[in-house]
Amino acid sequence: MINKQTIKKNIAWGLSVILLFNLFVFEIPAAYAASGFEFDEYIDLEAKTAGTPFNLYIRAYDIDTGNTLTTFNTCVSITNTTASITPNQACFTSGIFNGSVTITRSNVADQITAIASGFVSGSSEPFQILPDTSNVFLGITNGNNQMARVATQLVTPITVRAMDRYSNPVSSLGVIFKVVGYPSGSSGYSLSINSGMTDSNGNIATAFTLGNKIGTYIVTASLTSGLATPLTFYENATAGPLFNLYINPILAIVPRGAQQIFQTSGMDTYGNPVTPTNIQWSVTRGGGAIDNNGVFTAGDTLGNFSNTVRAEATFEGIGSIASVTVINEQGDAGTGGIGEGGGEPVYLPDIEPYLHQHGQKYDGQGTLDHIVVTPNVIQSETNTRHPLTAIGYDKYNYTVSDASITWDLSGDLGELTTKGGSNVELVLRNRPGNGTVKVTAKQGDITKTAEVILASRPSPGGYFFINEIKSPQAAGTPFDVTITARDNSDNILADYKDQVALRDSTGTLIPTAINEFTGGIWTGKVTVAVGKKNVVVDAISKGMNGVSNTFEVTGDPLKIAGASGSGTIDQSILATLQKVLKEAVFGKSQDGKEVLKHLAAGIASGLGLLGSGLGMAWMAGRGLEAIGRNPLAKSKVQVNMYIGMVLGLVAAGLSIFAAFIITK
Repeated sequence: MINKQTIKKNIAWGLSVILLFNLFVFEIPAAYAASGFEFDEYIDLEAKTAGTPFNLYIRAYDIDTGNTLTTFNTCVSITNTTASITPNQACFTSGIFNGSVTITRSNVADQITAIASGFVSGSSEPFQILPDTSNVFLGITNGNNQMARVATQLVTPITVRAMDRYSNPVSSLGVIFKVVGYPSGSSGYSLSINSGMTDSNGNIATAFTLGNKIGTYIVTASLTSGLATPLTFYENATAGPLFNLYINPILAIVPRGAQQIFQTSGMDTYGNPVTPTNIQWSVTRGGGAIDNNGVFTAGDTLGNFSNTVRAEATFEGIGSIASVTVINEQGDAGTGGIGEGGGEPVYLPDIEPYLHQHGQKYDGQGTLDHIVVTPNVIQSETNTRHPLTAIGYDKYNYTVSDASITWDLSGDLGELTTKGGSNVELVLRNRPGNGTVKVTAKQGDITKTAEVILASRPSPGGYFFINEIKSPQAAGTPFDVTITARDNSDNILADYKDQVALRDSTGTLIPTAINEFTGGIWTGKVTVAVGKKNVVVDAISKGMNGVSNTFEVTGDPLKIAGASGSGTIDQSILATLQKVLKEAVFGKSQDGKEVLKHLAAGIASGLGLLGSGLGMAWMAGRGLEAIGRNPLAKSKVQVNMYIGMVLGLVAAGLSIFAAFIITK
């Protein structure tokens, strides 16, 4: 049981420990318990500048007598309202601190406070800390990388902040806004203010209205004076709602029973291309029938069917019409009656301008009339790649296969992997802006062109820089790749740790994902499994993209399982086969005769099936080729093609029957 004497001893020990702690840790004698700190009373006479040292005077004194504590020679903590003072200790000599301090955060009423155990804390008079206007720069506060329809005002104003090197807002600075980039032919874009002064928070904002053309609009903000780097905003305009729907062709000359493909295109109210969706096709005034894909089949009634084909965009309720003239396959009026569309009989002199002078090939059939590029608008982030396809058509909207196609990129946005062919790939580099891809199709002396509208903008999170990959690389052989995560100011994102997806032009890249970034950089080996001339590697993550240079991959590592290096048949197999054949031909045994019989049956059926198969394949190929050259004669060609295929099947059946008879 603890007695009173023990309790008294424990209390005494505790008080001793507290006293020693105050003496040796805080180094402040107990005699200073009724003391305080006094600051220079003139500290508030003039404003200080953030980041610029100024003199600070503090006196330690006895509160009762007001005398300076000349024996006070220790360090105490000092802090200020914004907690940005350095140093954060004041070391006294004979009760006085007289030294230099720096405060980096601006404040209209800042105070410095000295704190020490056993002292009454003391604070200075409030004084002002001004931002350092000798080194001012601009920062983006809001409004970058927005997207809206053409001719509309962006929801979020473009806002910038003027700051000093310590991120203190700087007020009353002049800022100029300017539209420095816009799509070709655009008009109507505007800023609510073109210049102004920053407010007390260092901010200034302007509302931006997009122009009437789709693409990227570039707005800069810069100081009216000084050397601060201008800020760049990228705003993106998309097409408005469908306003006009067009049918191609608007007038079609179709032989009865033949087919005509109709296509649609759309525009918004400012002439920007819009891809029509949910098109409903119908024939309203006779002449034939049309399916959901716009393929019109002419009926048996000859005549002019005005405004009979109708296409309607069901969501927008916008439609368009086209007319059809149904003619005789031989190019004359035939015996058909008048079309239900209220047209008149068709006679040869009326349609001669639409016909060739010989045969049943009609005017414009197989002749390049227009070219269609898919997609015809690309609005995307930088460091991405996009496949493009161009197809030439005749006036009946059938493919023209003998047209040569070339591509040309304008605008410093990236490059095309090739300059010719129906299919190319566009690689957008880290250069935002506007441009076009011009597509030219030539067939003899005929030249048709089309255009792809381009608009690229920076990725919001930055981009991946992929070091140059040497060319060529061998398929199936690992090679080194280095990927660096950067922000849009080209600074390395040293703390980047997210997972990144990898892919390439061949679709055979391994690995397909990486995440082991060190200091914002990943270095490792990748493998492409198949050979290809123009290959690029993509790095993709949320809000960030990256594309490598174009390089070649040679060879193909894929091997056929079981294939020998020399391509020869094993000698033991040849010997066995030779022995069996010799016994079958020259031997007198019953087994030999059976072998010979089955061998003959196999040859008979095999040759018959091979011949009929080759014949049917040849017939189908030539038939499809004929339809491609002359789509209007499709019905006749198909009948002859099917007859030939039936005869081929009969021949195949006879060969199997012959083999069956031989084995009996």
